[in-house]
Amino acid sequence: MHMTRKAFIAITVGFGVAARCHAGHVYSPSELNAQPARFVNQRVTVSGFIRLTPSGHTLYESEALAQAFESQFAKPGPSFRKPETSFRPHADDNYCLTIANPDFMYDAPQDINRHAVVLRATFVAPYLKVNQIDLGACALNTAIRVDEKDFARRYPEFFRKR
Repeated sequence: MHMTRKAFIAITVGFGVAARCHAGHVYSPSELNAQPARFVNQRVTVSGFIRLTPSGHTLYESEALAQAFESQFAKPGPSFRKPETSFRPHADDNYCLTIANPDFMYDAPQDINRHAVVLRATFVAPYLKVNQIDLGACALNTAIRVDEKDFARRYPEFFRKR
């Protein structure tokens, strides 16, 4: 089966337009998590709130959602006599993306934790393979691999020596 030149050009232009749509739109973690198959290995721009801790490397949709999730774990644990009915650890799963390459953020001279950011990244799904564990990851098996050079260009204040 031979493709005509017009068909080839139409397909090529179509793919180019689709690629630019991803590059021009700023997504939220919930938008990416809602249709992960659509974004696999695509370069995207995503906004969110960074949480870097010794036990986590995540991008939440907002500071309020990050605080709401953390407050779930700050409450006293449920007891056998009076179970905690408001504890819903998976209620906000769609609002969280794992940062797959956080090492450069941990190594930055300035603290990046708890900042609202816009990141250029590659969307990864599935993030972990079978039999892999990342205790600092979000509940869903999706992640972003942040473009380190773009991050340093957007946020040079994090990389200035104190």
